Amino acid sequence: MPDADTNIAELVRRIYLEHREAIELIIQYKPDYRNEMKQILKEGISTYTDWKLYADDASFVYFQPLGFTQYQGMQPGESHARYSLVGCEFQCPQEGNAWFRVEITPETESNKLVRDRIVDTINQHPEIFNSAGQVATGWMTVHQGDYILDDGDLSKWDDPSTRTKIEAWVQNFAKNEFLAMDKVIVDCLREYEAEAKGQ
Repeated sequence: MPDADTNIAELVRRIYLEHREAIELIIQYKPDYRNEMKQILKEGISTYTDWKLYADDASFVYFQPLGFTQYQGMQPGESHARYSLVGCEFQCPQEGNAWFRVEITPETESNKLVRDRIVDTINQHPEIFNSAGQVATGWMTVHQGDYILDDGDLSKWDDPSTRTKIEAWVQNFAKNEFLAMDKVIVDCLREYEAEAKGQ
């Protein structure tokens, strides 16, 4: 049996050499899925006055619900420059699409008590946080969502319906799925601080 990978590589190489200029032109003007997806997500996040958009990097769009930051235990610390104890982010790979996830930053001496409380509370809600059930001192992903788009959406990227689908996803996410997550975390922080003040 011939080596299929070798045959494909040779065929692709031959096609490229025969049509090099056309292929290079296609590559030059192909959609920049990642940056265009990030821009749409940032615009969507910016419509919510109770979400603070942080500076993004190559692969992520970060935001922080302002409901978190009113609590002392969630103030920015040394673990991460973009968010405090609980991070909300969209991961945007080079090939397009994106998904949402919630991360807990690593344990430190100053955050251990409130971090333990938040992790324990999240672990009591696997119906909301789909990666609940962990206990670790390092980075913890406590929720990771599905892709926002289907594979077919990427082939019709410039169709206005694709942008509309992303915007509708963010709106639905904000009003439903994220609202439940936000409530669990904010209620936990409120109870934690009330207990700390009562001591």
